[in-house]
Amino acid sequence: MNVTFNDLKKDLKESPIFNLSLASKELFHSNFLAWLWEAPETKKGFERLLKELFIDDDMGGISSVIREKKNIDLTVNFDSGRKLLIEVKVKSIPDKKQLEKYEKRHKVKPVLLTLYDPGLEYEDYKIVLFSDLAESLNRHFSNLDGYYGMLIKDYAQYIANFSYLSSEIFKHVREDNFLFFNDDKNLKSLVEDLRISDLVYKGMFDILRRKLGSNIYGYRIDEKKLTFNFQGFKKAKSEMYRATGLVTGYYVVGEDISEDLPIHLCGGVEVQHNIFKLFVMTRAKQNEDGVESFTNLEKLTESLVELLDQMGWFDFEIVEDLVNMEKIKRERKPIGTYQKGSVWCFKYKKRRLLGKTSIDDLAAAIDTYVESFMALEAQLGAAVGDLLKKIQ
Repeated sequence: MNVTFNDLKKDLKESPIFNLSLASKELFHSNFLAWLWEAPETKKGFERLLKELFIDDDMGGISSVIREKKNIDLTVNFDSGRKLLIEVKVKSIPDKKQLEKYEKRHKVKPVLLTLYDPGLEYEDYKIVLFSDLAESLNRHFSNLDGYYGMLIKDYAQYIANFSYLSSEIFKHVREDNFLFFNDDKNLKSLVEDLRISDLVYKGMFDILRRKLGSNIYGYRIDEKKLTFNFQGFKKAKSEMYRATGLVTGYYVVGEDISEDLPIHLCGGVEVQHNIFKLFVMTRAKQNEDGVESFTNLEKLTESLVELLDQMGWFDFEIVEDLVNMEKIKRERKPIGTYQKGSVWCFKYKKRRLLGKTSIDDLAAAIDTYVESFMALEAQLGAAVGDLLKKIQ
């Protein structure tokens, strides 16, 4: 396909189907597929499409198609008693834990219909891309004329354009510039107009998350929020925060080091949008009654920042070619703080990423920082014990 992003915008803006889809993107697609089964003129074509893309063996004739039931976007029931579950992802990236939950509940592996290709992490599940759906629709309904034929043709062109747009953006992210979307104002405007900012941000930071730990033995990938359930493991996660992408690579000081301490401790790197942060985080352990056994977290974490500064942890030299080494102008304090009472305290220093940033260089830098925090583990365990005595 040899078209510009502006060509795609024009085609999508002129598409009635695209404009109808804006109200509820994922619900719209499951409704459209269900309609293909319900309309007599399209029923046979839907059966052929389903067998071509979604089913690996003969499940018999279709008895019913149900939309949006028990959180499943589309359920196809067959005369044989078997069923097909289809999970649709358009504005979001796939969530493997969600698929596993549905599989456990329904005893059937869902099939994922997605705009964003999740890659090998989802090899246990059947993946159908919207670009494949567009091609299949054109094959099976090419001879359908009239109003129904026009609707299907418009829908197929819309999802083909959308697929091409997203794949081109993510291709640049992978091969050229991690901040490609942020640096191109025209593209950013286009993405906002088409209401797919969430997808683009989530995809960018999911790609970065997958790159992390490629050179570190034992790196554990975790998509959940920052927790302390796996002491001693390096971890990475990606999520959305304040409508921008967020990825965190971090290391939790092992329980063998922190067993006698009233806190958990970790440190690492957080990248949010185009901001690169080095952080240290403490979390109070709870006693048998669920009460935090240590309450002066901010003072302790502040002392840890000073100590880590002396150890060279908050040195941005590793990323000097990737960030603006001057402090961010609007920054009022050299150390930023997020805190939840006496439960946890997160302190960081930050710099702004430069415009053209290689995702491979960025991932390698995060890995290096995580390893360097890991190397400080024994020293930190002893130092925290000494700091606690002074604070208490």
